[in-house]
Amino acid sequence: METLTKEEGFPKYLTADIAKFSPINGSKLAVVDNIGIHIIDVETKKVLLDIERRGIIALEWTPKETYVISCEKQKPGEKNLRVWDTKTGELVISFEWKNTAKDGPKSVKFDEEEKFCAR
Repeated sequence: METLTKEEGFPKYLTADIAKFSPINGSKLAVVDNIGIHIIDVETKKVLLDIERRGIIALEWTPKETYVISCEKQKPGEKNLRVWDTKTGELVISFEWKNTAKDGPKSVKFDEEEKFCAR
């Protein structure tokens, strides 16, 4: 039987509704709350990056952890599917996504080396 224990020292995000570990070795944690995306170093428990963007309802990491992809509910004429650089927090590219927002980040596929991307 497994037991869950609360790890002390991590930043608290009381309105968080998404949390995903990075895909390579889980060394980073992306947390989405009502303010935006927060990327945390799991070992040191320090915030590496804050990306302010309200309304995110879905998030995915790319294979090499270079980017995170977020999506919000679609508003007519707005680009709601975004690719963010995980080192700088800069917006790399955005698209208009009209289908279910929860599926938006899954619609962007990178090859394993992140040289190519398709949507």
